[in-house]
Amino acid sequence: MKDNSPRSLLRNEILGTISTCVDSLRYDPEGLEAFAKKVKELSNSLNSDAVDSNRKVSNVEDIQQLVGGSLDIEMQCSNPQGIRNKCCGKSRRLVGAGERAVEKSLKTPRLCRTCQKYVTGHDSRNCKKKRSVE
Repeated sequence: MKDNSPRSLLRNEILGTISTCVDSLRYDPEGLEAFAKKVKELSNSLNSDAVDSNRKVSNVEDIQQLVGGSLDIEMQCSNPQGIRNKCCGKSRRLVGAGERAVEKSLKTPRLCRTCQKYVTGHDSRNCKKKRSVE
């Protein structure tokens, strides 16, 4: 969102002019000091101006101008769906199903002595054949 208001364009022009002046004086310390002194004098004269001190804009008006609307609108929001707070307070990252599958596929399969198959999910202590016999 680009602000093309006259006030914003004027501010950008002023900042660009000051930046150009500072860049042109970067190798001239005396000239840079004189420029800084003039800018400080101008700033002090603007800050001491009584007319400007009467017309102070509040933070609410600044925000309304920035947003481009009023802040009187009531905000409605609800909690997002699908958020799980597993191991809350330990700053742990939740491991997804895809990552679990990759980790499981990297494990070397072992021989189950009950069903005589190379598997990664069980061994002879918790084999399905052993459960069905009992």
